[in-house]
Amino acid sequence: MKNLREFWEKEWRTHPRLVSSTRYKMINFGYQETMLDVGCGSLAFPDLMIDRSKYLIGCDISVRALKRAKPNIKWFKKKIDLIQCSATNLPFKENVFDRVVCLETLSLMGKDYEDAFKEMCDATKNYLSFNVTHHDSCPDSESFDVVSFNREELEDLLKKLNLEIVEMYEFTRDECKNFGLPIHEQTYSAKGDAKMTIVATAKKVYPTSS
Repeated sequence: MKNLREFWEKEWRTHPRLVSSTRYKMINFGYQETMLDVGCGSLAFPDLMIDRSKYLIGCDISVRALKRAKPNIKWFKKKIDLIQCSATNLPFKENVFDRVVCLETLSLMGKDYEDAFKEMCDATKNYLSFNVTHHDSCPDSESFDVVSFNREELEDLLKKLNLEIVEMYEFTRDECKNFGLPIHEQTYSAKGDAKMTIVATAKKVYPTSS
């Protein structure tokens, strides 16, 4: 397995990754006082995040990604900070953010995904929203390990982390491609019914005092 930092710097140098706005729209964010976007990349759709929080921190392991993010946020008056760090070692105290978001990142972290989940669980005081690759659509990858899940595996993992599922949806390839499009613009493919991603929001459960 390659070094996470090396992998993401290469990704942003060779073909900068842009998280589809569709992934953001699949999540019911509500409004949060504080929000953390883990693996924020270039923050290509800052309006979708900033409109839902009073204070936003975007963090990414890639320096190149964060450099691309700066022009995207300079026109917004709300408080936004960018921090270079790894999802497996977040530089925050516990229970700091109302919501932690992580899109199109966890499944590309290889075996480190568990550490990232734990770090994000510690950082949030309320909600964790994320997506992962579904088993049915796990792509072949020569450059890095791709971690995929089915619904049952993800439910077990969240339970171990003391996270209670608020919502969880499995989307097929066609559903992802057509999400939000008018019916007359939607298209379908031969393997479009294969499940592609799982999008979920979970709430942190605190131990009750006896």
